[in-house]
Amino acid sequence: MKLVDDGKLDLDQTLEDLLPDFDVPYAGNVTLRHLLQNRSGIPHYIDIPGWFDNDVKRAFTDQSFMDTLEQLELKFPPGEDYLYSNVNYYLLALVIDGYSGMDYETYLQAQILDPLGMTATGQLYRDADGIAVNYLKNDEGTYEVIPVVNPALFRGTASMVSTADDLKAWGEAINDSEIYSDAAAAEAFNADTPIAWSVAELPVTDDRTVGVTYYNGRLIGYLSLIMLLPEEDGAIVILNNNTVGYENMIGLAATLAAQYFGGED
Repeated sequence: MKLVDDGKLDLDQTLEDLLPDFDVPYAGNVTLRHLLQNRSGIPHYIDIPGWFDNDVKRAFTDQSFMDTLEQLELKFPPGEDYLYSNVNYYLLALVIDGYSGMDYETYLQAQILDPLGMTATGQLYRDADGIAVNYLKNDEGTYEVIPVVNPALFRGTASMVSTADDLKAWGEAINDSEIYSDAAAAEAFNADTPIAWSVAELPVTDDRTVGVTYYNGRLIGYLSLIMLLPEEDGAIVILNNNTVGYENMIGLAATLAAQYFGGED
């Protein structure tokens, strides 16, 4: 959206224009807006043959991965439905590479992380030192550590590492209108077709609701949630490393919202 604000991109540009080397039959129909909204119809990674086989993931190169993505068929015509797909955001990182004058990682650092002092935030494939171990429950009901194989495959999609403090700074910057222009905010927080964020009303008392915007993250044992309450100038961050589940994360956030923002003052 910063590149759109700067006039370097347009939300109605198509994949055919944005990534001309991405050879797919739908390139002229999927727009930048569709990718951002997860309304492109492009499948999620789990549709890649053998995706859950670590040897398959380990063998991918940048080129063979792109070749594989080109073979995926649309789930529905672009714009007609919603489907979360990592492919959308993997492609968006490549768009940033091509239109920002630098690679995605450097642009993110320059535009977001450095200005907000998010010094503990980076990429799993570059900045994973000291990261919490991730656990998944096995069939016996005990937990085991699951390796993240070839994390560069999650570039732009689920590859960021951070802390609660850094994410709080990010959320507060959004609440203070430091991140999105008015036009970008209108797109990002459109309740019908938001960009990444979910937009909802949350009851904090029996007779009071507040507007919230929230976003979930997940990668092989890791879960994260940031929930913003703009009217209350509130930001709730929850990080988890044993796949407690999205519903539990939302429940925790709702409880915290009621505790901290449920009063009338």
